[in-house]
Amino acid sequence: MAAQDVRIPRSMVRVRWWLVVLFVALGVSALLFGGWVAYGGSPWREEQAAFWSGLFVNVGTTLLLAAVLVWFERILLRQVRSENETAISTAATSAAQQAAETAAEATAARLVPRLNQMDEEIRTRSSARAASRTRSAVRLAELPTYEAVDAAFNAATSINAIRSRAGSTGGEGSGEVVVPAGVMLSAPRVRVLYLAKNSNFPARIVFEHTSYEAQAVWTEDKDAADVLDELSEALVRVGGAEVSRSLSAQGLLENLSALLADAVAGRQAEQGAWVSTGPVFEMICKDWYLTDKGLEIRGRGVAIPRSAFGKWIRGTDRRTQQQLPPGPPQGLSEDAWSLAVARGDAYYPGPPFEGFFG
Repeated sequence: MAAQDVRIPRSMVRVRWWLVVLFVALGVSALLFGGWVAYGGSPWREEQAAFWSGLFVNVGTTLLLAAVLVWFERILLRQVRSENETAISTAATSAAQQAAETAAEATAARLVPRLNQMDEEIRTRSSARAASRTRSAVRLAELPTYEAVDAAFNAATSINAIRSRAGSTGGEGSGEVVVPAGVMLSAPRVRVLYLAKNSNFPARIVFEHTSYEAQAVWTEDKDAADVLDELSEALVRVGGAEVSRSLSAQGLLENLSALLADAVAGRQAEQGAWVSTGPVFEMICKDWYLTDKGLEIRGRGVAIPRSAFGKWIRGTDRRTQQQLPPGPPQGLSEDAWSLAVARGDAYYPGPPFEGFFG
């Protein structure tokens, strides 16, 4: 409630000096006249002189007292006015604070449900996007079309779940992975490049062997059988006929789907995900991946950290800080371990002789 303004006007607290002076002058005059009557030899008889003298003395005293009262009254009013203004100011400040607190409480009461609703909406959207990315990766194995593979790669690259394809002819969001084209460790290893659309090239998916210079380009006008048949023929042309015969389209696409699904789940830190949040580079075999962190194995975590592979000394063929374990932990395949160490050399130490020519 607003404080009622009952300020005393400034004119009422000024001392009326003219009235004080008037009362003092009249009072002093009355006292002097009373003294003259009593002691100055007035023509009145003695009893009359005593009466008039007393009367004028009383009047003079009263006038002087009135002068004091006029001055003191204004002093009191001034004090009352000061206290009144202080009280009004305090009340106004208190009322303003109370109004501000009330407004803040009302605003908070409106915002808290809205903020809670916003948090819930953000979580819902995030969960929906995560679920959509996971579905895209899983769908690849069920429906191996260009659109399905493109959607799966787009889902993975949008959150950097796989190795980035920096400096490629693809646009932003390009990436690459390596998967075996079969279930055996000896299965051909195929690099799959996802080259996103840019101003010069349409989106495309490239399959190439990691050892032979053989590749096939998948665009939306081809189906999976066509492009993988092209890869098989390209291997034959460069002397890889035996590798071509062991190339399994089913194994390749199933492993690609599994890698992208695990990479997305790990990057999103989904419940039950076992791969770390770092980008995935290559599948060694089922449940074995080379990632940004090193060699990761389901149930074992990071079995070989990337730092253990050391680094090539610039401009030489010598490596430093290499601390690879002598063999796999008990219960793990020695062949898979050896393959993982060999393949890890392609990612972690960097290229040998880097900077040799300046």
